[in-house]
Amino acid sequence: MLPDRGTPTTGRPARLPRTVAFLTGTIVAALSWAYAFAAPPDKGWGINLHGVRYWSPTLPFKDVFKQAGPWIPQRAGSDTWNTGEPIDLDATGWIRSLRPGQEAATVVLLGPHVPAGRYLLTYDGEGEIFVGLDGKIVDRDGRRLVVEVRPKNSLILKVLKTNPTDPLRNIRLAMPDEARGAETSPFNPAYLDYLRGFRVLRFMDWANANEKVSAEWAERTTIRHATQQQDRGVALEYMIDLAATLEANPWFNVPHAASDHYVRNMARLIRTRLPRQLKFYLEYSNEVWNGMFPQHQYAAQEAARHGLRDADEFYLQRSLQIFRIFAEEFGGSDRFVRVLGGQAVHLHRAGRLLSRPGLANGIDAYAIAPYFGHDLHRAAQPGSNPDTLMALLAEDLEKTRRVIRANVELARKAGVVLIAYEGGQHVTNPPDKKDFCLAANRHPQMEALYARYMDIWEEETQGALMVLFADMSTYGQFGCWGLSEFHGQSLQAAPKLRAVRERTLRLKHHSGPSGSRP
Repeated sequence: MLPDRGTPTTGRPARLPRTVAFLTGTIVAALSWAYAFAAPPDKGWGINLHGVRYWSPTLPFKDVFKQAGPWIPQRAGSDTWNTGEPIDLDATGWIRSLRPGQEAATVVLLGPHVPAGRYLLTYDGEGEIFVGLDGKIVDRDGRRLVVEVRPKNSLILKVLKTNPTDPLRNIRLAMPDEARGAETSPFNPAYLDYLRGFRVLRFMDWANANEKVSAEWAERTTIRHATQQQDRGVALEYMIDLAATLEANPWFNVPHAASDHYVRNMARLIRTRLPRQLKFYLEYSNEVWNGMFPQHQYAAQEAARHGLRDADEFYLQRSLQIFRIFAEEFGGSDRFVRVLGGQAVHLHRAGRLLSRPGLANGIDAYAIAPYFGHDLHRAAQPGSNPDTLMALLAEDLEKTRRVIRANVELARKAGVVLIAYEGGQHVTNPPDKKDFCLAANRHPQMEALYARYMDIWEEETQGALMVLFADMSTYGQFGCWGLSEFHGQSLQAAPKLRAVRERTLRLKHHSGPSGSRP
Protein backbone atom coordinates (compact mmCIF):
# COMPACT_ATOMS: atom_id res chain seq x y z
CA MET A 1 0.00 0.00 0.00
CA LEU A 2 1.20 3.51 -0.70
CA PRO A 3 2.00 5.60 2.38
CA ASP A 4 -0.87 7.46 4.02
CA ARG A 5 -0.31 11.10 3.13
CA GLY A 6 -2.96 12.34 5.51
CA THR A 7 -6.36 13.90 5.00
CA PRO A 8 -6.42 17.22 3.15
CA THR A 9 -8.65 19.93 4.54
CA THR A 10 -9.51 23.37 3.38
CA GLY A 11 -11.84 26.09 4.56
CA ARG A 12 -15.16 25.51 6.27
CA PRO A 13 -17.37 22.65 5.09
CA ALA A 14 -20.45 23.91 3.32
CA ARG A 15 -23.31 21.97 1.83
CA LEU A 16 -24.08 22.19 -1.85
CA PRO A 17 -27.14 24.47 -1.61
CA ARG A 18 -25.10 27.17 0.16
CA THR A 19 -22.06 26.94 -2.09
CA VAL A 20 -23.51 26.61 -5.57
CA ALA A 21 -25.58 29.29 -7.27
CA PHE A 22 -27.48 27.91 -10.24
CA LEU A 23 -27.79 31.07 -12.29
CA THR A 24 -28.59 31.46 -15.95
CA GLY A 25 -24.96 31.56 -16.94
CA THR A 26 -23.78 28.55 -14.93
CA ILE A 27 -23.16 26.29 -17.90
CA VAL A 28 -21.39 29.04 -19.83
CA ALA A 29 -19.15 29.75 -16.82
CA ALA A 30 -18.32 26.09 -16.39
CA LEU A 31 -17.52 25.62 -20.05
CA SER A 32 -15.27 28.67 -20.02
CA TRP A 33 -12.84 26.64 -17.88
CA ALA A 34 -11.40 24.83 -20.89
CA TYR A 35 -7.91 23.45 -21.43
CA ALA A 36 -6.00 22.65 -24.57
CA PHE A 37 -5.19 19.16 -23.31
CA ALA A 38 -7.54 16.51 -21.99
CA ALA A 39 -6.95 12.91 -21.01
CA PRO A 40 -8.19 10.67 -23.84
CA PRO A 41 -10.38 7.71 -22.82
CA ASP A 42 -8.80 4.28 -22.96
CA LYS A 43 -9.44 1.71 -25.63
CA GLY A 44 -10.45 -1.80 -24.62
CA TRP A 45 -12.02 -3.27 -21.51
CA GLY A 46 -12.51 -2.28 -17.90
CA ILE A 47 -14.40 -3.87 -15.03
CA ASN A 48 -16.84 -2.70 -12.38
CA LEU A 49 -16.05 -3.96 -8.87
CA HIS A 50 -18.78 -5.31 -6.63
CA GLY A 51 -19.18 -3.65 -3.26
CA VAL A 52 -17.23 -4.70 -0.19
CA ARG A 53 -19.64 -6.77 1.89
CA TYR A 54 -19.34 -9.81 4.15
CA TRP A 55 -21.39 -11.78 1.62
CA SER A 56 -19.29 -10.72 -1.39
CA PRO A 57 -17.13 -13.48 -2.92
CA THR A 58 -14.55 -11.00 -4.25
CA LEU A 59 -12.41 -11.04 -1.05
CA PRO A 60 -10.33 -7.98 -1.99
CA PHE A 61 -8.28 -7.79 1.23
CA LYS A 62 -5.80 -10.12 2.88
CA ASP A 63 -7.38 -9.08 6.16
CA VAL A 64 -10.92 -10.37 5.71
CA PHE A 65 -12.16 -8.44 8.75
CA LYS A 66 -12.08 -5.38 6.49
CA GLN A 67 -15.28 -6.67 4.88
CA ALA A 68 -17.02 -7.72 8.12
CA GLY A 69 -20.60 -6.63 8.65
CA PRO A 70 -21.94 -4.26 11.32
CA TRP A 71 -21.83 -5.12 15.02
CA ILE A 72 -24.94 -6.97 16.21
CA PRO A 73 -25.95 -6.56 19.89
CA GLN A 74 -26.47 -9.83 21.72
CA ARG A 75 -26.88 -11.14 25.28
CA ALA A 76 -24.74 -13.74 27.01
CA GLY A 77 -26.63 -17.02 27.28
CA SER A 78 -29.37 -15.91 24.87
CA ASP A 79 -30.15 -17.32 21.42
CA THR A 80 -31.53 -13.98 20.22
CA TRP A 81 -29.43 -12.87 17.25
CA ASN A 82 -30.15 -9.15 17.59
CA THR A 83 -31.42 -7.69 20.86
CA GLY A 84 -31.75 -4.22 19.40
CA GLU A 85 -29.73 -2.63 22.21
CA PRO A 86 -27.35 0.18 21.26
CA ILE A 87 -23.63 -0.60 21.23
CA ASP A 88 -21.13 1.98 22.42
CA LEU A 89 -18.90 2.59 19.38
CA ASP A 90 -16.20 5.15 18.69
CA ALA A 91 -16.14 7.32 15.56
CA THR A 92 -14.45 4.61 13.53
CA GLY A 93 -16.75 1.77 14.57
CA TRP A 94 -14.69 0.03 17.26
CA ILE A 95 -16.44 -1.02 20.47
CA ARG A 96 -15.62 1.32 23.37
CA SER A 97 -17.56 -0.58 26.03
CA LEU A 98 -20.21 -3.23 26.55
CA ARG A 99 -23.11 -3.15 28.99
CA PRO A 100 -23.23 -5.82 31.70
CA GLY A 101 -24.06 -9.13 30.02
CA GLN A 102 -23.89 -7.59 26.55
CA GLU A 103 -21.91 -9.11 23.66
CA ALA A 104 -21.37 -7.93 20.09
CA ALA A 105 -21.18 -10.19 17.04
CA THR A 106 -20.38 -9.65 13.38
CA VAL A 107 -20.52 -11.83 10.28
CA VAL A 108 -17.06 -11.76 8.72
CA LEU A 109 -17.51 -14.11 5.76
CA LEU A 110 -20.42 -15.90 4.16
CA GLY A 111 -20.71 -18.96 1.96
CA PRO A 112 -18.93 -22.20 1.16
CA HIS A 113 -16.29 -20.87 -1.23
CA VAL A 114 -14.08 -18.76 1.07
CA PRO A 115 -10.54 -20.10 1.49
CA ALA A 116 -10.25 -22.90 4.01
CA GLY A 117 -7.29 -23.15 6.37
CA ARG A 118 -5.67 -21.42 9.31
CA TYR A 119 -6.24 -17.68 9.65
CA LEU A 120 -4.25 -15.43 11.98
CA LEU A 121 -6.38 -13.28 14.30
CA THR A 122 -4.67 -10.35 16.04
CA TYR A 123 -5.97 -7.33 17.93
CA ASP A 124 -5.03 -4.46 20.22
CA GLY A 125 -6.43 -3.69 23.66
CA GLU A 126 -7.85 -5.98 26.31
CA GLY A 127 -10.85 -8.22 25.91
CA GLU A 128 -12.15 -11.63 24.95
CA ILE A 129 -13.01 -12.85 21.45
CA PHE A 130 -15.03 -15.87 20.34
CA VAL A 131 -15.08 -17.28 16.79
CA GLY A 132 -17.88 -19.61 15.78
CA LEU A 133 -19.85 -21.50 13.12
CA ASP A 134 -17.37 -21.98 10.24
CA GLY A 135 -14.39 -20.97 12.41
CA LYS A 136 -12.78 -22.20 15.61
CA ILE A 137 -9.89 -20.83 17.65
CA VAL A 138 -7.32 -23.64 17.81
CA ASP A 139 -4.29 -21.85 19.30
CA ARG A 140 -3.58 -18.76 21.42
CA ASP A 141 -0.43 -16.81 22.13
CA GLY A 142 -1.37 -13.57 23.86
CA ARG A 143 -3.13 -11.41 21.29
CA ARG A 144 -2.31 -13.79 18.42
CA LEU A 145 -4.96 -16.41 17.83
CA VAL A 146 -5.02 -19.11 15.16
CA VAL A 147 -8.48 -19.71 13.66
CA GLU A 148 -9.27 -22.88 11.74
CA VAL A 149 -11.82 -22.04 9.02
CA ARG A 150 -13.85 -24.75 7.33
CA PRO A 151 -16.27 -22.85 5.10
CA LYS A 152 -19.87 -23.95 4.85
CA ASN A 153 -22.29 -21.21 5.87
CA SER A 154 -20.78 -18.24 7.70
CA LEU A 155 -17.88 -17.18 9.89
CA ILE A 156 -18.93 -15.33 13.05
CA LEU A 157 -16.76 -13.28 15.41
CA LYS A 158 -17.97 -12.11 18.83
CA VAL A 159 -16.54 -9.66 21.31
CA LEU A 160 -17.47 -11.16 24.67
CA LYS A 161 -15.63 -8.68 26.88
CA THR A 162 -13.69 -5.46 26.43
CA ASN A 163 -11.81 -3.19 28.85
CA PRO A 164 -13.26 0.34 28.59
CA THR A 165 -9.90 1.85 29.57
CA ASP A 166 -8.08 -0.16 26.87
CA PRO A 167 -10.83 -1.40 24.57
CA LEU A 168 -10.39 -4.28 22.18
CA ARG A 169 -9.79 -2.80 18.71
CA ASN A 170 -7.84 -3.09 15.45
CA ILE A 171 -9.04 -6.65 14.91
CA ARG A 172 -7.27 -8.28 11.96
CA LEU A 173 -8.05 -11.68 10.48
CA ALA A 174 -5.46 -12.55 7.87
CA MET A 175 -6.15 -15.19 5.24
CA PRO A 176 -3.95 -18.32 5.27
CA ASP A 177 -0.35 -17.44 4.36
CA GLU A 178 -1.21 -13.72 4.06
CA ALA A 179 -0.43 -12.34 7.53
CA ARG A 180 2.96 -10.94 6.54
CA GLY A 181 2.77 -7.60 4.78
CA ALA A 182 -1.01 -7.20 5.19
CA GLU A 183 -0.56 -3.61 6.41
CA THR A 184 1.82 -2.46 3.68
CA SER A 185 0.30 -4.56 0.87
CA PRO A 186 -3.33 -5.07 1.87
CA PHE A 187 -4.82 -6.69 -1.23
CA ASN A 188 -5.56 -10.37 -1.72
CA PRO A 189 -3.14 -11.71 -4.38
CA ALA A 190 -5.88 -13.94 -5.84
CA TYR A 191 -8.10 -10.89 -6.39
CA LEU A 192 -5.24 -8.95 -7.94
CA ASP A 193 -4.64 -11.81 -10.37
CA TYR A 194 -8.33 -11.87 -11.23
CA LEU A 195 -8.31 -8.17 -12.16
CA ARG A 196 -5.09 -8.12 -14.16
CA GLY A 197 -5.57 -7.21 -17.80
CA PHE A 198 -8.41 -4.73 -17.30
CA ARG A 199 -7.45 -1.19 -18.27
CA VAL A 200 -9.97 0.54 -16.01
CA LEU A 201 -11.43 -0.23 -12.58
CA ARG A 202 -14.77 1.42 -11.84
CA PHE A 203 -15.42 1.86 -8.12
CA MET A 204 -19.12 2.77 -8.26
CA ASP A 205 -20.21 0.01 -5.88
CA TRP A 206 -17.14 0.41 -3.67
CA ALA A 207 -18.31 4.02 -3.22
CA ASN A 208 -21.95 3.02 -2.60
CA ALA A 209 -22.89 5.57 -5.23
CA ASN A 210 -26.49 4.34 -5.29
CA GLU A 211 -27.04 4.95 -1.58
CA LYS A 212 -27.65 8.01 0.59
CA VAL A 213 -23.97 8.67 1.22
CA SER A 214 -22.69 11.56 3.30
CA ALA A 215 -22.15 15.00 1.86
CA GLU A 216 -19.22 16.15 3.99
CA TRP A 217 -15.57 15.13 3.81
CA ALA A 218 -15.25 14.66 7.57
CA GLU A 219 -17.94 11.95 7.46
CA ARG A 220 -16.29 9.76 4.82
CA THR A 221 -14.92 6.27 5.42
CA THR A 222 -11.18 6.14 6.11
CA ILE A 223 -8.65 3.32 6.29
CA ARG A 224 -8.87 3.56 10.09
CA HIS A 225 -12.49 2.39 10.23
CA ALA A 226 -13.22 -0.97 11.86
CA THR A 227 -14.54 -2.37 8.59
CA GLN A 228 -14.84 -1.14 5.04
CA GLN A 229 -18.45 -2.32 4.82
CA GLN A 230 -19.79 1.15 5.45
CA ASP A 231 -22.89 3.00 4.26
CA ARG A 232 -20.47 5.68 3.06
CA GLY A 233 -18.52 3.16 0.98
CA VAL A 234 -14.90 2.07 1.00
CA ALA A 235 -12.11 4.50 1.84
CA LEU A 236 -10.97 6.44 -1.22
CA GLU A 237 -7.38 5.59 -0.26
CA TYR A 238 -8.04 1.90 -0.89
CA MET A 239 -9.57 2.63 -4.28
CA ILE A 240 -6.53 4.65 -5.29
CA ASP A 241 -4.10 2.08 -3.94
CA LEU A 242 -5.78 -0.87 -5.67
CA ALA A 243 -5.60 0.95 -9.00
CA ALA A 244 -1.97 1.86 -8.36
CA THR A 245 -1.08 -1.73 -7.44
CA LEU A 246 -2.60 -3.01 -10.69
CA GLU A 247 -1.42 -0.04 -12.80
CA ALA A 248 -5.02 0.36 -13.98
CA ASN A 249 -6.82 3.66 -14.44
CA PRO A 250 -9.47 4.18 -11.74
CA TRP A 251 -13.00 5.48 -12.32
CA PHE A 252 -14.33 7.54 -9.40
CA ASN A 253 -17.95 8.49 -8.68
CA VAL A 254 -18.51 11.68 -6.69
CA PRO A 255 -21.32 11.28 -4.10
CA HIS A 256 -24.49 12.96 -5.32
CA ALA A 257 -24.87 15.25 -2.28
CA ALA A 258 -21.14 16.05 -1.95
CA SER A 259 -20.42 19.65 -1.03
CA ASP A 260 -17.81 21.69 -2.87
CA HIS A 261 -15.58 21.18 0.17
CA TYR A 262 -15.90 17.41 -0.26
CA VAL A 263 -15.20 17.59 -3.99
CA ARG A 264 -12.11 19.75 -3.53
CA ASN A 265 -10.63 17.49 -0.87
CA MET A 266 -11.41 14.40 -2.94
CA ALA A 267 -9.46 15.99 -5.79
CA ARG A 268 -6.53 16.78 -3.52
CA LEU A 269 -6.32 13.26 -2.14
CA ILE A 270 -6.36 11.77 -5.64
CA ARG A 271 -3.75 14.27 -6.81
CA THR A 272 -1.33 13.48 -3.99
CA ARG A 273 -1.86 9.70 -3.83
CA LEU A 274 -2.50 8.44 -7.38
CA PRO A 275 0.75 7.81 -9.31
CA ARG A 276 1.25 10.40 -12.01
CA GLN A 277 1.49 7.84 -14.80
CA LEU A 278 -2.16 6.95 -14.22
CA LYS A 279 -5.11 8.98 -15.36
CA PHE A 280 -8.60 8.60 -13.89
CA TYR A 281 -12.24 8.87 -14.88
CA LEU A 282 -14.47 11.33 -13.06
CA GLU A 283 -18.26 10.98 -12.95
CA TYR A 284 -20.87 12.76 -10.86
CA SER A 285 -22.75 9.99 -9.04
CA ASN A 286 -24.19 7.14 -11.13
CA GLU A 287 -27.32 6.91 -13.26
CA VAL A 288 -28.83 10.14 -11.98
CA TRP A 289 -31.49 9.60 -14.63
CA ASN A 290 -32.65 6.40 -12.87
CA GLY A 291 -35.76 6.99 -10.76
CA MET A 292 -34.96 3.91 -8.64
CA PHE A 293 -32.01 5.64 -6.97
CA PRO A 294 -31.84 8.40 -4.31
CA GLN A 295 -29.52 10.47 -6.50
CA HIS A 296 -32.36 11.00 -8.98
CA GLN A 297 -34.69 12.17 -6.22
CA TYR A 298 -31.97 14.49 -4.94
CA ALA A 299 -31.33 15.95 -8.39
CA ALA A 300 -35.04 16.47 -9.00
CA GLN A 301 -35.43 18.28 -5.67
CA GLU A 302 -32.40 20.49 -6.32
CA ALA A 303 -33.64 21.26 -9.82
CA ALA A 304 -37.00 22.39 -8.45
CA ARG A 305 -35.32 24.44 -5.72
CA HIS A 306 -33.14 26.29 -8.21
CA GLY A 307 -35.76 26.74 -10.89
CA LEU A 308 -34.16 24.32 -13.34
CA ARG A 309 -36.13 22.32 -15.88
CA ASP A 310 -35.57 18.84 -14.41
CA ALA A 311 -33.10 16.43 -12.79
CA ASP A 312 -31.15 16.13 -16.06
CA GLU A 313 -30.52 19.88 -16.11
CA PHE A 314 -29.22 19.79 -12.55
CA TYR A 315 -27.09 16.73 -13.32
CA LEU A 316 -25.41 18.46 -16.26
CA GLN A 317 -24.72 21.67 -14.34
CA ARG A 318 -23.39 19.93 -11.24
CA SER A 319 -21.18 17.66 -13.37
CA LEU A 320 -19.59 20.67 -15.04
CA GLN A 321 -19.02 22.37 -11.69
CA ILE A 322 -17.31 19.27 -10.28
CA PHE A 323 -15.08 19.00 -13.37
CA ARG A 324 -14.11 22.64 -12.90
CA ILE A 325 -13.20 22.15 -9.23
CA PHE A 326 -10.99 19.18 -10.15
CA ALA A 327 -9.37 21.18 -12.95
CA GLU A 328 -8.58 23.97 -10.50
CA GLU A 329 -6.90 21.50 -8.13
CA PHE A 330 -4.99 19.69 -10.89
CA GLY A 331 -4.07 22.81 -12.85
CA GLY A 332 -5.94 21.46 -15.86
CA SER A 333 -7.83 18.36 -16.95
CA ASP A 334 -5.03 16.43 -18.64
CA ARG A 335 -4.99 13.74 -15.92
CA PHE A 336 -8.67 12.85 -15.90
CA VAL A 337 -11.50 11.97 -18.27
CA ARG A 338 -14.65 14.01 -17.67
CA VAL A 339 -17.60 11.64 -18.02
CA LEU A 340 -21.25 12.46 -18.57
CA GLY A 341 -23.53 9.45 -18.11
CA GLY A 342 -26.71 8.69 -20.00
CA GLN A 343 -29.31 6.01 -20.68
CA ALA A 344 -28.51 3.91 -23.73
CA VAL A 345 -32.07 3.47 -24.97
CA HIS A 346 -33.27 7.01 -24.16
CA LEU A 347 -31.96 8.83 -27.21
CA HIS A 348 -34.13 11.91 -26.65
CA ARG A 349 -32.54 12.47 -23.25
CA ALA A 350 -29.10 11.97 -24.76
CA GLY A 351 -29.87 14.52 -27.43
CA ARG A 352 -30.87 17.07 -24.81
CA LEU A 353 -27.76 16.50 -22.71
CA LEU A 354 -25.36 16.58 -25.64
CA SER A 355 -26.89 19.50 -27.56
CA ARG A 356 -25.41 22.23 -25.35
CA PRO A 357 -23.24 24.59 -27.41
CA GLY A 358 -19.57 24.07 -26.59
CA LEU A 359 -20.23 21.03 -24.41
CA ALA A 360 -17.15 19.27 -25.80
CA ASN A 361 -15.05 21.87 -23.96
CA GLY A 362 -16.47 20.67 -20.66
CA ILE A 363 -16.66 16.88 -21.05
CA ASP A 364 -14.55 14.25 -22.78
CA ALA A 365 -16.82 11.19 -22.90
CA TYR A 366 -20.49 10.28 -22.99
CA ALA A 367 -21.05 6.96 -21.22
CA ILE A 368 -23.90 4.48 -21.61
CA ALA A 369 -24.72 0.95 -20.42
CA PRO A 370 -25.70 -1.03 -23.55
CA TYR A 371 -26.81 -4.26 -21.87
CA PHE A 372 -28.45 -7.05 -23.84
CA GLY A 373 -31.31 -9.29 -22.74
CA HIS A 374 -33.20 -6.74 -20.62
CA ASP A 375 -36.71 -8.12 -21.14
CA LEU A 376 -36.08 -11.80 -21.67
CA HIS A 377 -37.43 -12.85 -18.28
CA ARG A 378 -40.71 -12.90 -20.21
CA ALA A 379 -39.37 -16.00 -21.95
CA ALA A 380 -39.62 -17.96 -18.70
CA GLN A 381 -42.86 -19.67 -19.68
CA PRO A 382 -43.86 -23.25 -18.81
CA GLY A 383 -41.98 -25.59 -21.09
CA SER A 384 -39.29 -23.04 -22.02
CA ASN A 385 -35.66 -24.11 -21.74
CA PRO A 386 -32.23 -22.47 -21.60
CA ASP A 387 -31.54 -23.23 -25.27
CA THR A 388 -34.57 -21.18 -26.27
CA LEU A 389 -33.30 -18.33 -24.14
CA MET A 390 -29.89 -18.47 -25.82
CA ALA A 391 -31.56 -18.06 -29.23
CA LEU A 392 -33.53 -15.06 -27.98
CA LEU A 393 -30.37 -13.49 -26.55
CA ALA A 394 -28.65 -13.89 -29.91
CA GLU A 395 -31.51 -12.01 -31.57
CA ASP A 396 -31.33 -9.30 -28.94
CA LEU A 397 -27.66 -8.66 -29.73
CA GLU A 398 -28.63 -7.10 -33.06
CA LYS A 399 -31.06 -4.76 -31.30
CA THR A 400 -28.20 -3.79 -29.00
CA ARG A 401 -26.03 -3.07 -32.03
CA ARG A 402 -28.59 -0.54 -33.27
CA VAL A 403 -28.71 1.14 -29.86
CA ILE A 404 -24.91 1.42 -29.77
CA ARG A 405 -24.80 2.78 -33.30
CA ALA A 406 -27.34 5.51 -32.52
CA ASN A 407 -25.40 6.60 -29.44
CA VAL A 408 -22.13 6.68 -31.40
CA GLU A 409 -23.73 9.13 -33.80
CA LEU A 410 -25.06 11.35 -31.01
CA ALA A 411 -21.65 11.47 -29.33
CA ARG A 412 -19.95 12.18 -32.66
CA LYS A 413 -22.21 15.17 -33.31
CA ALA A 414 -21.43 16.50 -29.83
CA GLY A 415 -17.68 16.14 -30.43
CA VAL A 416 -17.10 13.65 -27.59
CA VAL A 417 -16.16 9.98 -27.35
CA LEU A 418 -18.75 7.29 -26.61
CA ILE A 419 -17.74 4.82 -23.89
CA ALA A 420 -19.67 2.34 -21.72
CA TYR A 421 -19.76 2.68 -17.94
CA GLU A 422 -21.40 -0.74 -17.69
CA GLY A 423 -22.16 -3.57 -20.09
CA GLY A 424 -22.91 -7.26 -20.47
CA GLN A 425 -25.98 -9.46 -20.14
CA HIS A 426 -29.04 -8.27 -18.24
CA VAL A 427 -31.06 -11.46 -17.74
CA THR A 428 -33.16 -11.19 -14.59
CA ASN A 429 -35.44 -13.60 -12.78
CA PRO A 430 -39.22 -13.48 -13.19
CA PRO A 431 -41.11 -13.44 -9.87
CA ASP A 432 -41.80 -17.17 -9.83
CA LYS A 433 -38.43 -18.44 -11.13
CA LYS A 434 -35.36 -17.95 -8.96
CA ASP A 435 -32.94 -19.87 -11.18
CA PHE A 436 -33.78 -18.38 -14.60
CA CYS A 437 -30.74 -16.08 -14.85
CA LEU A 438 -28.53 -18.74 -13.29
CA ALA A 439 -29.31 -21.25 -16.05
CA ALA A 440 -28.66 -18.61 -18.70
CA ASN A 441 -25.37 -17.37 -17.28
CA ARG A 442 -23.97 -20.86 -16.77
CA HIS A 443 -25.03 -22.02 -20.24
CA PRO A 444 -22.05 -22.96 -22.45
CA GLN A 445 -23.41 -20.80 -25.28
CA MET A 446 -23.07 -17.69 -23.12
CA GLU A 447 -19.36 -17.62 -24.01
CA ALA A 448 -20.16 -17.24 -27.72
CA LEU A 449 -22.83 -14.64 -26.96
CA TYR A 450 -20.35 -12.58 -24.93
CA ALA A 451 -17.73 -12.87 -27.64
CA ARG A 452 -20.25 -11.67 -30.22
CA TYR A 453 -21.40 -8.85 -27.94
CA MET A 454 -17.83 -7.65 -27.49
CA ASP A 455 -17.24 -7.89 -31.24
CA ILE A 456 -20.30 -5.72 -31.89
CA TRP A 457 -19.12 -3.09 -29.43
CA GLU A 458 -15.64 -3.02 -30.99
CA GLU A 459 -17.05 -2.85 -34.53
CA GLU A 460 -19.48 -0.01 -33.80
CA THR A 461 -17.16 2.09 -31.61
CA GLN A 462 -13.75 1.29 -33.12
CA GLY A 463 -12.70 -0.36 -29.89
CA ALA A 464 -13.83 2.29 -27.40
CA LEU A 465 -13.70 1.59 -23.68
CA MET A 466 -16.36 -0.64 -22.15
CA VAL A 467 -16.33 -1.19 -18.38
CA LEU A 468 -18.11 -4.52 -17.96
CA PHE A 469 -20.47 -5.23 -15.08
CA ALA A 470 -19.05 -6.85 -13.07
CA ASP A 471 -16.14 -8.79 -11.58
CA MET A 472 -17.49 -11.57 -9.35
CA SER A 473 -20.81 -12.22 -7.62
CA THR A 474 -22.96 -14.97 -6.21
CA TYR A 475 -25.71 -15.92 -8.67
CA GLY A 476 -29.22 -16.04 -7.31
CA GLN A 477 -32.53 -14.31 -6.81
CA PHE A 478 -31.25 -10.78 -7.43
CA GLY A 479 -29.30 -11.44 -10.61
CA CYS A 480 -26.20 -13.03 -12.07
CA TRP A 481 -23.94 -10.06 -12.72
CA GLY A 482 -20.44 -11.41 -12.10
CA LEU A 483 -18.21 -12.76 -14.82
CA SER A 484 -17.71 -15.63 -12.38
CA GLU A 485 -19.20 -16.67 -9.06
CA PHE A 486 -16.29 -17.18 -6.66
CA HIS A 487 -12.52 -17.42 -6.40
CA GLY A 488 -11.25 -20.71 -7.69
CA GLN A 489 -14.19 -21.38 -9.97
CA SER A 490 -13.01 -23.21 -13.06
CA LEU A 491 -13.08 -21.38 -16.37
CA GLN A 492 -15.12 -24.28 -17.73
CA ALA A 493 -17.92 -23.28 -15.34
CA ALA A 494 -17.62 -19.53 -16.09
CA PRO A 495 -18.43 -18.97 -19.79
CA LYS A 496 -18.59 -15.17 -19.55
CA LEU A 497 -15.16 -15.01 -17.95
CA ARG A 498 -13.72 -17.25 -20.69
CA ALA A 499 -14.88 -14.82 -23.39
CA VAL A 500 -13.61 -11.76 -21.51
CA ARG A 501 -10.26 -13.33 -20.61
CA GLU A 502 -9.51 -13.86 -24.29
CA ARG A 503 -10.05 -10.15 -24.98
CA THR A 504 -8.21 -8.75 -21.96
CA LEU A 505 -5.21 -11.04 -22.31
CA ARG A 506 -4.97 -10.28 -26.03
CA LEU A 507 -5.17 -6.56 -25.34
CA LYS A 508 -2.50 -6.76 -22.64
CA HIS A 509 -0.21 -8.79 -24.92
CA HIS A 510 -0.43 -6.30 -27.79
CA SER A 511 -0.74 -3.01 -25.91
CA GLY A 512 1.44 -3.23 -22.80
CA PRO A 513 0.43 -2.58 -19.18
CA SER A 514 -3.22 -1.89 -18.56
CA GLY A 515 -2.48 1.44 -16.98
CA SER A 516 -0.39 2.89 -19.80
CA ARG A 517 -1.62 5.96 -21.60
CA PRO A 518 -2.89 5.52 -25.15
